[in-house]
Amino acid sequence: MTAFYMKKWYFDFATDRGDTFYAYFITYRIFGKSLGLVSAHLTLPDGNLMQDSITTEYSSPDSKGKLALGPHFLMQQNGRAKIHMELSHFTIDLHYLSQDKEWIPAKAAVLLKRKKSVLKWRVPQPRARVEGTIKNTFQVLRINGFGYQDIVETNIPPWRLPLAELIWGRAHCGGRTVVFNQITTKKRNVIQNILLSAGADADRPSQSEDAASASEDNQRYALQTNNGDEETRIAKSGWTLLLKRRSIIEESPVTTSDRIRSSFLRNALARFAGDPREKKMFSEARLSDGEKIWDGSAIHERVLWQWKTR
Repeated sequence: MTAFYMKKWYFDFATDRGDTFYAYFITYRIFGKSLGLVSAHLTLPDGNLMQDSITTEYSSPDSKGKLALGPHFLMQQNGRAKIHMELSHFTIDLHYLSQDKEWIPAKAAVLLKRKKSVLKWRVPQPRARVEGTIKNTFQVLRINGFGYQDIVETNIPPWRLPLAELIWGRAHCGGRTVVFNQITTKKRNVIQNILLSAGADADRPSQSEDAASASEDNQRYALQTNNGDEETRIAKSGWTLLLKRRSIIEESPVTTSDRIRSSFLRNALARFAGDPREKKMFSEARLSDGEKIWDGSAIHERVLWQWKTR
């Protein structure tokens, strides 16, 4: 019997008016018990927050790509995705239409191996047009913005996950997309993945570039953060991406009570799984090739593990 297995579908978006949103569909098995988790977090331009999550049973995706967790569902097929959530405080109906091809940053999507166990990451939608509605008792928000989706899958138990730090982000600037992550292991090994992509509607850079070379993902880049992540700078092959933080949209332990209802399990994971803590941010983004500049926005995060030495 596999001690642990988890698969997470992550979605986000940002709008021109300043709404930021992220949501998870998570399925997991731990010592034979299978559960699903649905979670959503919406921050409005005025700073008001709507968030909720629910733990439920789930069924495996059907032949049409539909994953159902109680009344909540995700449908994904042919560059399109639809998510529906019926949470206590709000109802979410969103459509994601890909504007870029899927990115698989490593062979078979494997980022990390530990003996026979693996951590996988792929990005079905590096850039997507997002439309739909988010409703609560008092209002209906009509959404129109740019979003992102990735999938994480692992059978490495949290208490054996050899991570010290994760930095991840995505930025959309003038038709261009940047997606990156940097993993630092407990042994201080560093793994990097980066995608710089120009969609069909993007302005071309002033330097010579044709459609065949408009996407670059050869994995190495320089990353620098300043002043507690107030500013993040990425440099890659003549490109620079500058992120200036506008707001922190979540800063908390990963093992929060809304994600893990059981206080016993929550405390056990905090004690034996390094008590990971995340800071998720919304930033103004500026992408430059030295001659042209494209402005946009970014959602990014840093997760730190606090392993105790024995």
